[in-house]
Amino acid sequence: MRILIPGGIKSSGNAGGFIMLHGLLVMFVVIMCFAAVMAAMAMLSRQGSRLLENVQQEISARNEIVLKRVNQ
Repeated sequence: MRILIPGGIKSSGNAGGFIMLHGLLVMFVVIMCFAAVMAAMAMLSRQGSRLLENVQQEISARNEIVLKRVNQ
């Protein structure tokens, strides 16, 4: 039982034999876009952690000021 009709395999479209090259190019573009999104998320996460550290330092400094006033 044959699955294909006898004869040459015809490619769809006008790829001209560069189907694998086009696939690699598309895969490269997708990977680069994914990397850009991950880099943006890493930068946002880093900025968030810096903001959190600054807030914690500010709270600690204000707590020390308040405790000094209360103890006087």
